[in-house]
Amino acid sequence: MEGLGKGFVEDGYLDLDPDQSTNLYEVFTGTKPAALAIRQTKVGIDVLTSHVLMAAIEQALEPGDEGKLLKLIRPLKAYYDFILIDNPLGKAVWAFNGLAAADLIAIPASAERSQRHATNNNM
Repeated sequence: MEGLGKGFVEDGYLDLDPDQSTNLYEVFTGTKPAALAIRQTKVGIDVLTSHVLMAAIEQALEPGDEGKLLKLIRPLKAYYDFILIDNPLGKAVWAFNGLAAADLIAIPASAERSQRHATNNNM
């Protein structure tokens, strides 16, 4: 599995089509506030989906923009017990944004010895 979000989709908990609803790209570009971009799935989970155009945002972010995601989701924290941020693999700026916005971090990894060592080395 590549990420937690992908697992939720594969297990049927989330039915995501970012082209059919407001998404994180619109939040980052200032078109919509995060609160208006959230939609509820058929199983009652609120989701703010990503979009393929977020790659352009990744390239436009500069050093010092690591807290941008936190600023966008901070108003939502009062309404949720937890917010899952599923960062894409290999995107350093997004990883730093996710870490800056996080209160707790879960890293999905296999139980193989090499994966445990790789995870420990990255911490």
